[in-house]
Amino acid sequence: MFLFEISEIVKSVFGLVFIVIVLQLIVFLFLVKPMSESKSPTAFGKAIFSYVMMTIGVILMSLSAIPTAISVISSTAFNPEVYLSLLLVFAMGGLMFLWNDYRLREIDKKTKAISEVIYFFAMKAIGQLSLVLAVLYLTLTIVLGDIGTPGWWSIPLAIALYGVVMSVLTTTDGLMSAPSKKRKKK
Repeated sequence: MFLFEISEIVKSVFGLVFIVIVLQLIVFLFLVKPMSESKSPTAFGKAIFSYVMMTIGVILMSLSAIPTAISVISSTAFNPEVYLSLLLVFAMGGLMFLWNDYRLREIDKKTKAISEVIYFFAMKAIGQLSLVLAVLYLTLTIVLGDIGTPGWWSIPLAIALYGVVMSVLTTTDGLMSAPSKKRKKK
């Protein structure tokens, strides 16, 4: 029963994440003009592709990390096969992320600048959406008095922690920091 609840909450959160990705792809479609005006449209396309694949890698890692965090927070253990499955999904997402990050290092900064900004703000949106939805879920559950189920707080708490981590990672000093122009000294 607990695994069913986890899959439902993960489906609803990542349904919204899917919407963010679709919006990201729509924005990429609007980049056709800058892409055609670019000196290297192929490199521009590689940058777009790599950032989309990195986003999918982040989602795969999240799909395995959130249920694991929920099981740890609620002190509910999965069987070893489930943990192995979650580990494999996380590893595949991590490999996708790292491989495409490596490929992006070959592309000059000017060519990948637009794609990088869109990716950064998509990751920021995922983090903030997860945090807001988890807090909203916690608040509504408390207000409506539906706190009778043991461990009712573990799922929204794990998703809120995920949102906080994603929000921290997408600050100007975080790992997925926004590209910025170097300030000229006077």
